[in-house]
Amino acid sequence: MNIEDLESALDQIDRSNTGRLKIDVSDKSVLTVVKPAYEYEENVDSEVSAPGDDGSDGGGGGGGYSYTKSVPAELLLKLDLDKINITDEFVDERMKIAANPKKASSGYLPGVKVMQKGASAVYKVVEDYSYAIDYYAIERTPPEEVLENYSGNSVPLLCTVTVKKGFEYDRASIPRIFWGIISKDDLSNVPPLFHDFFYRFGGHLPKSSVKPYTNFVRDEADNLFRHLMERTGVSSWRAFLAYKAVSLASGFAWKSSD
Repeated sequence: MNIEDLESALDQIDRSNTGRLKIDVSDKSVLTVVKPAYEYEENVDSEVSAPGDDGSDGGGGGGGYSYTKSVPAELLLKLDLDKINITDEFVDERMKIAANPKKASSGYLPGVKVMQKGASAVYKVVEDYSYAIDYYAIERTPPEEVLENYSGNSVPLLCTVTVKKGFEYDRASIPRIFWGIISKDDLSNVPPLFHDFFYRFGGHLPKSSVKPYTNFVRDEADNLFRHLMERTGVSSWRAFLAYKAVSLASGFAWKSSD
């Protein structure tokens, strides 16, 4: 599948307003997007009542009836990560789009201020960027002492992570399929920057960047990546698809601290 076909398939799913979708993984490299089977009640206006249980026609005018209709599951997309042709030029262009800071809006995160290093694929952070990470953003279970003080009106905070001015990243931890899944209108440099930052240090970030200090495992870095995509406006199903693709294909980039 080339990038044009992939974008067309993704846009069609967006337009179809399918509601809940199911994303499965098979053979460690194939992702499928399925619209699950479902049932609904259909009303029929008729002067003849619904058929009786004994097979009779149900008698005279009943004014209509309803019955349950089943719709089978539908395969919307089959994505083989090993067979997607995404060029360097396409990824570079998307990276440039993502690097442009977006105007902050309600419920969204502003972009990180970065500068491209010449004509290379490397970008440098030009201003500190902090994000307050709660336990649920990385799917870490809060300890009992945290839950005891949790009011319910706020999210239990784990720490604040700051990517410092001068940090350079080159999307090394992000497989190119990510740039094809996320719409250019939804691209932000926040998720890939933090993903690269966490992967660069294998979850053991510089002590000056984490307050209060804690380490992270790879799954938590991927969970934060998904969380940040949704916070920057990516639809839930696209964010989950990109998350699954990245978690499958980026293990090589995790810097082991062993």
